[in-house]
Amino acid sequence: MTTTKKTTKSAQAKTAEAAVVEAVETAAAASREAVDLAVKTSNDVTGKGFEKAVSATKEQVAAASKAGRETFKGYEDVIAYHKDNFDAVIEASNIWVNGVQNINRALGEMASKSVEKSAETTKKMLSCKTVEDVIALNNDSAKASYDAAVTETRTIHEMGVRLAESSAKPLAQRVNETVAQFSRQVAA
Repeated sequence: MTTTKKTTKSAQAKTAEAAVVEAVETAAAASREAVDLAVKTSNDVTGKGFEKAVSATKEQVAAASKAGRETFKGYEDVIAYHKDNFDAVIEASNIWVNGVQNINRALGEMASKSVEKSAETTKKMLSCKTVEDVIALNNDSAKASYDAAVTETRTIHEMGVRLAESSAKPLAQRVNETVAQFSRQVAA
């Protein structure tokens, strides 16, 4: 009887072991199928996303190409466009050069006046009879020089601002014309 019990227990253990192995193999197969399905789904989704991106890019390139063709309806339009840009740059440069010359002229005149006033002050100092007269003259001269420097600095600053504004006008006008031209073409 002991042998039969051992054989039965051994057969039961083998059956239980076979059932566990079968359950593990079934679970592994199910896991493999789930992973395969996930990879396939991921590939499908990625492929569709890539296809959509390529399609959208093609559409954008086609729209830009169409807008470019419509904006520049020929070689002459392109040449005229660049000529207008070049003319605006030349006009702005001329305004700038003239403005800088005016500022330099004004600076030269200011420096000349300053030298003349210094020479005048020096002559007056040499004719002073007392130290108090020299000190008073020096104080007056320093105050006048300071006031002149403030006024001249303000004048140069205003000239610079006007120069920047006036030299930028042709370029700003050209930019506005270009934006309007492209906007009309894109809207159409």
